[in-house]
Amino acid sequence: MVNTSTTSHGSALAEVWPLSPMQEGILYHASLDDEAPDIHLIQQSQIIDGPMDTDRFRKSWETLLDRHAALRACFHRRKSGETVQLIPREVKLPWAECDLSDLAEEDALAEMSVIAEKERARRFDLTRPPLLRLMLIRLGPDRHCLVTTSHHLLIDGWSRAIIESDLLEVYAAGGVASGLRPAGSYGNYLAWLGRQDKQAARAAWRAELAGADGSALGIPERPGMNPGLPAQEVIRHSPAFTSALVEFARSHGLTLNTLVQGAWALVLARLARRRDVVFGAVVSGRPAELPGAEQTVGLFINTVPVRVRLDGGQSVLQLLTELQERQSALMSHRHLGLPEIQKLGEASFDTIVVFENYADPAATVLDVRSASSAKSDSPGGLRLTLKEFHQATPYAITLGVMPGENLETELQYQPKMLDALLAREALHGLTRVLERMIAEPGAAVGRLDVVSDAGRELVVKRWNETGDAIGAPSAVDLFRRQVERTPDATAVMAGDRVWSFEELDEWSGRLARALTDRGVERGDRVGVVLERSVEVLAAWLGVWKAGAAFVPVDPDYPADRVAFMLADSAVAAVVCRAETSGVVPAGYQQIMVDDPIEGAASLVPVGPNDLAYVMYTSGSTGTPKGVAVSHGGVAALVGYAVWDLHAGDAVLMHAPHTFDPALFEVWVSLVSGARVMLAEPGVIDAERLAAHVADGLTAVNFTAGQFRALAQESPESFSGLRYVQTGGDVVPLGAVERVRQACPRLRVMHTYGPTETTFCATWNMIEPGDQVGPTLPIGRPHPGRRLYVLDVFLRPLPPGVAGDLYIAGAGVAHGYLGRSALTAERFVADPFTPGERMYRTGDVAYWTDEGELVFAGRADNLVKIRGYRVEPGEVEAVLAGQLGVDQAVVVARDGRLIGYVLSDGGVDPVRLREQVAGVLPDYMVPAAVIALDALPVTANGKIDREALPDPDFSGRVSGREPVTEVERVLCELFAEVLGLERVGVDDSFFELGGDSITSMQLAARGRREGMAFGAREVFEHRSPAGIAVFVELGADDPAAGGHAASDVDLLDLDQGEMEEFEAEFDDEL
Repeated sequence: MVNTSTTSHGSALAEVWPLSPMQEGILYHASLDDEAPDIHLIQQSQIIDGPMDTDRFRKSWETLLDRHAALRACFHRRKSGETVQLIPREVKLPWAECDLSDLAEEDALAEMSVIAEKERARRFDLTRPPLLRLMLIRLGPDRHCLVTTSHHLLIDGWSRAIIESDLLEVYAAGGVASGLRPAGSYGNYLAWLGRQDKQAARAAWRAELAGADGSALGIPERPGMNPGLPAQEVIRHSPAFTSALVEFARSHGLTLNTLVQGAWALVLARLARRRDVVFGAVVSGRPAELPGAEQTVGLFINTVPVRVRLDGGQSVLQLLTELQERQSALMSHRHLGLPEIQKLGEASFDTIVVFENYADPAATVLDVRSASSAKSDSPGGLRLTLKEFHQATPYAITLGVMPGENLETELQYQPKMLDALLAREALHGLTRVLERMIAEPGAAVGRLDVVSDAGRELVVKRWNETGDAIGAPSAVDLFRRQVERTPDATAVMAGDRVWSFEELDEWSGRLARALTDRGVERGDRVGVVLERSVEVLAAWLGVWKAGAAFVPVDPDYPADRVAFMLADSAVAAVVCRAETSGVVPAGYQQIMVDDPIEGAASLVPVGPNDLAYVMYTSGSTGTPKGVAVSHGGVAALVGYAVWDLHAGDAVLMHAPHTFDPALFEVWVSLVSGARVMLAEPGVIDAERLAAHVADGLTAVNFTAGQFRALAQESPESFSGLRYVQTGGDVVPLGAVERVRQACPRLRVMHTYGPTETTFCATWNMIEPGDQVGPTLPIGRPHPGRRLYVLDVFLRPLPPGVAGDLYIAGAGVAHGYLGRSALTAERFVADPFTPGERMYRTGDVAYWTDEGELVFAGRADNLVKIRGYRVEPGEVEAVLAGQLGVDQAVVVARDGRLIGYVLSDGGVDPVRLREQVAGVLPDYMVPAAVIALDALPVTANGKIDREALPDPDFSGRVSGREPVTEVERVLCELFAEVLGLERVGVDDSFFELGGDSITSMQLAARGRREGMAFGAREVFEHRSPAGIAVFVELGADDPAAGGHAASDVDLLDLDQGEMEEFEAEFDDEL
């Protein structure tokens, strides 16, 4: 049971109440930043038409303050740290008047909006009642505007309807409330909360949230940070569409709220690429069994999680029916506070739905939000019309739904957390889902699109119409055409030696004869165990001419890996040299590429679907997997006109020839008539690059890691090149700009594509003088390729919305050799082109409005940190944006984020971490930042995250012991809450794993030890030493701490404390 304490009759203080769970949450957010605007203010501006007696109107408001005790509440903190609400017997009405009647109506309304905005910017002192202000603006003889600004701690939407109804009745009665029924007491509701079965509620919520995975979009509220005022998008729907929604809900036994929540779940599932989503919902909280609840002013609402598990095969109607049944089952448990619910499972969320469905206590319909709402038959002869309404929440997205003749959907979003394009698409996507739901209630959930028909046409077809792939069946055909055009031109250079196109053609033809003579047939696989050399080119071409597919093997690989690759690919023969033959296991017939081969050349015809090569990449299980690529895919790649290579160009072959960048270096060059320059073994640094340029090099391909390193070391080393191509991993924009500044005439091509799609699938050529935006797109699809950004149900997503990236069309591999299950998992049916397949890249991307693709990270890179899903790429971007940092990598180890930075020197990792902490929420701040001279890379030039050094946390817990008794107790409480053996007096609560929920737990345990601090002080002072100083000096802000329990606790004030409250309050008044 909850007690509300009553004071002596002679005191100005009437009652002392505890806080409801919702009030505790609002108070916590309201106290985070005393200087910023308070987002929990509610303001409405109403046009009042009719002859008004202003004195009577003001007296009517004074009567309302007397009638509804909750409107007189203010908030003070007890010695224990618990915040209570004090109810004075009387308060002075904050009233102001302004006359704008000398202005034209349009100018007056504009000035009214300015006045209202200034009022919203003024914070309330939560300790001084009442927490509302009124301004009456005269617009004309019988026309006024009332601007009402109040704090959400006092009222909810239903209360606003009660107040307006009472106001008109009191005004009609001359300013007195004697004719109204007695008002209910908010204190009775608080007492009702204390009587509820919290154990049963906890059990129900624990079951509901079992297995949930937290927030949908991964943009949880940022603890300790005031999110600021939101931006918004609004859609006002037609009466016909509104009627259709209402009729659909009625005919299927559903509420309109259920229909909206189901549609919102589908939108979130698309945006978050998930089948199980959690969002918040604001619920009324007015219990039917509490007498007078519907006539009581106060904050009755609560925010609770809504979990929706989506099955792509279930019908829309099944989804909605099940959702309503689950919500009905939880209805009696909605009284439990959100912090308590969040302890029971992954109930964090970044979006909430507010369905404004308030009844008019006078039994007439009153839509308090609709701009067209008005009471034409109001008592007292006044007609009220809502002009403006402002209310916000701390969440990344708040979806407001206002029923009425024109259903209105409003999406408020925090610009610091969410892109405007994504917010707009989310709101319009909701409309499209609602339209499809009522049009096809029997349709499968997985078949509903959030993109419009026109948008679907754009992202699926038009932006993929980049031309047809080359028509040649194989690269051999394209190469032989070039031989016919320029037989004597240089094809390959290796030091002082050169080979013409004709010489390479003849050599490979003789090798093909040797292979066919040894029994190699069309479709066989042939191992090529050679170091990077001209012999590799002859061997590859010879294998192709024999109708077979080559399997490149580096002779420097460990013997076990060489044996595995040859056995796994079941090669019919091995091409090698005497120097490399020793690594070939016994039992394979060997053809020496450098032995004299007599006889006529051989050329076995192949088709575009015949296998061209098998390249092995790392497998997630530790076993390499062979990617099988067709001749048609290779021909499509090397024949693209976008490469812009021609006779006179020289392209460096320096990539490991066992990886697909060699396809560009060799075959794109040769088919274009350019020559291949073979690099000597070793890494290409600035000095070697300059030497190759001096020898005539004009174009080069670098992995993202190599490009970054050269851009940092010597950007001017690219001078003399015509263009450079880079990709394969994230290419920092800063590295590109550094090179372009040093070499203004250089063309930079940014490409993207996994091995499974034949080297690359997109291209973005940055020409000299081009202006590059804040992000570097991976570009547009190559001719013959189709790229899709899809949701979890393989439906297309609109521009600006990140989704899973799929690649279809020319270049898509056959699959993984001998791994049918893995092939079926990653190579799936193309839903937009019957009979074809597409490759699931595992990457996340989004379309820009211009039809370019932007890489947004790895789908499988998401990590869980303290219950939040984190994309390391977001943290990397913030680290890389700090002064002096050239590159950043972030990984998760042992439940903590670790940042690694590459710098030109002078970077302080501790200072870097502090800078990042000022931008990101605490759970996204790396536990450690490590500066490295170089980042480890894999054999194919990508960052080797496994090889990054582990941080040394042995010194993270400070050695300084507590000095005072307060410090000692706080160190013990820190360790107790965080589950640690020991905490030093200077250790940060959040570096050690604390969060907003555990900060509340820490504050609650501190109160039990007689320490008056709240969650806010934990965020501000962080360490036991810092909080100890606050406790010992005493808190200056009486509203800062706040009681953080989620239940309405027993309010037990002793006589001395009550008298102290009365004396303090009487003095203030």
